[in-house]
Amino acid sequence: MNGIGLYKDWIAKAKFLGIETLGICEKNTLGGVLAFQSECKNANIKSIIGMTIPIKGSEVYDVKLYAKNFQGWLNLLKLNTIINVDMKPNISEEILKESLEGLFLVVDPKNTSYAQVDQIKEIVNFYQLDTANFLNQDRDEKYIDNLEKFMVSDLEPISITDAYLEQQDFRTRESIWTINKAFDDKTDNQYLKNKDQLAKELILMFEEGNKSWIPLFKKSVANESLLIDGCTFEYDTDTRHLPRYIMSEEESANFNTNEELFLHIVKKGFKDRNINDPQRYIARLKKEIAVLKMGDVIDYFLSLHDIIGYAKRQKMLTGIGRGSAGGSLVAYLMGIIQVDPLRFDLLFERFLNEGRMGRFEDRPSFKITQEDGSVIEFEEGSLVRIKRDNKETVVFVHELVEGDDIIIY
Repeated sequence: MNGIGLYKDWIAKAKFLGIETLGICEKNTLGGVLAFQSECKNANIKSIIGMTIPIKGSEVYDVKLYAKNFQGWLNLLKLNTIINVDMKPNISEEILKESLEGLFLVVDPKNTSYAQVDQIKEIVNFYQLDTANFLNQDRDEKYIDNLEKFMVSDLEPISITDAYLEQQDFRTRESIWTINKAFDDKTDNQYLKNKDQLAKELILMFEEGNKSWIPLFKKSVANESLLIDGCTFEYDTDTRHLPRYIMSEEESANFNTNEELFLHIVKKGFKDRNINDPQRYIARLKKEIAVLKMGDVIDYFLSLHDIIGYAKRQKMLTGIGRGSAGGSLVAYLMGIIQVDPLRFDLLFERFLNEGRMGRFEDRPSFKITQEDGSVIEFEEGSLVRIKRDNKETVVFVHELVEGDDIIIY
């Protein structure tokens, strides 16, 4: 409830300005980082993932934390859990210091006093060199005085601008504060800008003829590059991260693998359910188990079996079905659901199928040059549009033969 603009809008402006990297650092949440990373990736922009966190020292102040690597991401998750699961309003300085591996720490003079930062200088990587213009004169003078203390210290500056898209959006930001019933100090220039615009605003903060802004500006840009190069973390969205089932001591003593345990539970369920048409059920089981093994979801079923079993032992109510899982005979035999899918002609494919499991076969890619000189690429088993006698024909590539010969139908 502080920043303005959809991620795609930020990316569009970044592309227009020639900006190649964007960072996200929303306060008290990591809720938007995956969507942000995805939008950046689609636009060929590097994304930096971070989070703004309130810290409790002698006063409460904010720090920006950016993930360098996977360990940094784990520490962001840890701090996020303390705030949003344990419902702590802020993080202690002790916990912060224990959680900095893999993270860059940036302090912001807009909301953190130099006196406070002076107590934690050993863990601060950079301070944010921001040219924010506060509309309240007293607040603006207080900020300039605080920022000057950072400038003359031995802390390193970094050029970061936040938190709305276009300059006129500061009015929209104030409307959002009204909706959120939480207000901040008003500024009118905290918008996404390029380095030329930032430099022009920085010059105005110095007396005429004072050139000391130049090395300060160059240093802040160089440090921004250090942070960008140092943050290589990208959340893996291409791999499914399902939890692994850990067998109990009793289960480990009787079964060598999770798959053995899984098959034992299924066989026991088959016996306990008193199946009247075993051959029909066995055929269905073979199909389902093959798909479950292909998708590496055996542990998922073991986990659900364990959860439902615990609920029943604790006299908790459980439903007779679990959505489209009502089509799974395996789930029925494991006691996860209480609906016999074959009795009601329910489709297992509605629940899971080979296509959804991501089954792909590697096939070589081939090219042919047609009579008119155009080139087409195809694989065996593909439908291909080719030209014959100046007419387009859709053909099915049935078989590839050694050499350059192709059999098509």
